[in-house]
Amino acid sequence: MPARGSRRLRADARADLGDSNGRRKEATLTRWMRISWAILAVLAAVVAFGAIAQHIASRSVEAPLRLTPGASATLLLDRPVRDRVRLSLDFARPTRAAQRPELGDFSARKTNNELRFANPGERILLRVEEPGGTSVYEVLPAGGYSRDSISRNAVRFIDDGDDHRFAWPPVLSPRSIPVGRSTLKVTVIETGSAIAGENVILQAEPPLGFKRVAEGYDWLVWFWLWPVYAVVLGIAGLVLLRKTFRRSRTRTLILTIATHG
Repeated sequence: MPARGSRRLRADARADLGDSNGRRKEATLTRWMRISWAILAVLAAVVAFGAIAQHIASRSVEAPLRLTPGASATLLLDRPVRDRVRLSLDFARPTRAAQRPELGDFSARKTNNELRFANPGERILLRVEEPGGTSVYEVLPAGGYSRDSISRNAVRFIDDGDDHRFAWPPVLSPRSIPVGRSTLKVTVIETGSAIAGENVILQAEPPLGFKRVAEGYDWLVWFWLWPVYAVVLGIAGLVLLRKTFRRSRTRTLILTIATHG
C-alpha cells in the first residue's frame, strides 16, 4: 500500500507539472499572438497614413480664372509637409496642331543666370496672397502641350524692365504653405491684349510627382507602392487570423472536455 500510494503521488506530481508547463506554453503563445497583432496594427496604420499623405501630395488643385485685371480665383490646398507655391495656367488649344504664338515659345538663349526668349508671349502678372504674405508672379512662355491645352508656368516676378529676360533657375518662393489646409488667392494684375478676357485654368501643381519630388517629400516616394504593402499586410492578417481562430477553437475544445470529462 505505501508503494502504491507513492506511485500515485508521483503520477499526480507529473500531471501537475505537465499542466503547469502546458499553461506556461499557452501563455507564451498567447503573448506572442498579441504582440503579432499589435505589430500588424501599427504597420497597417503607417501604410494607411502614408497612402493618404501620398494621395494628397500628388493631387493638383484647379480653378477657373478669367484673364481680366482684377479677376481672381481661390485655391484650397492640403499639404502633409510645408511646401512652396507652384502655379501654372492652362490655355485652350483649338486643334492639336495649333501652336498659339501669342502664348510664346520656350526656345531661349541662355546667358549667365538668365534665359532670353525671342517670343516670351503675352505678358501676364498675378498677385498671389499666400499664408506667408503677398507676392507677384509672372508667366513664362508656353512650355507644355497636350491634345487640348497649352500650359504656361508662373515664376516670381523680377522687375528688370525686359519682358524677354527671365532669371534662370527661377527664384524659388519660400516654403510658405503650411501643413494642413490653407488657401491661395490669385488675382490678375495685368494681361496682354491678345489674350485679355480669355478663360483659363489656374492650377496649383502638386509637390509630389513622377518627374518632381519637392523638398521634404522624399519619404512619400515609397508610398507609391502602398497597394503592394496593403496586399502583404492583408495576407499576413489572414494567416494570423487563422492561427488565432484555430487556437481559440482548440482552447474551447479543451475546456469543454475538462468540464464534462
